[in-house]
Amino acid sequence: MNSESNDESIECMEERLVQGVDDLTHSLWNALHELQDFGFQELSKDGIPKTSASQLLKITSPTETQEWVGEDINSRIENCYDCALAKTRERCIPVSTDSFARPLKICIVLDAPDCIALERQSLLAPNSFALLLRMMKALNVAEDEFIVTSWVRCRPPNDRDVALQENLACRKHLESELYGRDCKSILALGERSAALALMHVANSKNTQTIAPGIVGREDPRSRLSSIETLRHMVDVKVDTIPLFATFHPEDLIHRPELKKPAWEDLKRLRSSIGLR
Repeated sequence: MNSESNDESIECMEERLVQGVDDLTHSLWNALHELQDFGFQELSKDGIPKTSASQLLKITSPTETQEWVGEDINSRIENCYDCALAKTRERCIPVSTDSFARPLKICIVLDAPDCIALERQSLLAPNSFALLLRMMKALNVAEDEFIVTSWVRCRPPNDRDVALQENLACRKHLESELYGRDCKSILALGERSAALALMHVANSKNTQTIAPGIVGREDPRSRLSSIETLRHMVDVKVDTIPLFATFHPEDLIHRPELKKPAWEDLKRLRSSIGLR
């Protein structure tokens, strides 16, 4: 009995040790990212040559290099530990890399994958995507001239709302997906996506376009209709890319009365970026 108890104790200690090392690794990873964000380019210690944080992380900003694009983006997403969602991540929806060489007219962005989206490995249900295709056709945008992606790549536990830190931490993956593709516009679909879009606008250089009461709110549920706020804002951008919002195709299917205002949203987008 004592031998069995000792074996169990050793096994528990090993599990705790492994977990501790894993937590330490994640903390170090995040610390190195923070050093980069605050401008510390070199790390050094007595007797150890100076090494840049980006070299230690083996990453660089997507605005500086094309190493982010292509098949490597999926590996980076699957091995990202920049927020708490990494601890519960089982899988992600892979980014399609076959069109990376083509310019984009519209980047269509949803909030985050839910359990159903992960099961079908697609952010939109077939009927929703079919309606989206018709919407894009009405704008004379071909299927290879837009992409459907998400602000956040990991599923939040129990499909809860995305937190501010989680949303901002995932920003680099969207930037890498758009890098070098001359994207003309970003279109947020649905209330949740609009709420996350406003977070990014509030944390970009274009904060003068934010409506009063929006900046500083971290919980999308605390907003009174983020989609209505964003739909009626003028000259809104995420960095340099014009940002628009409209209703999710699923909402349009179940609430036909929303189709008219959705078409008005699409016409504003078309006019703004010069589509014919």
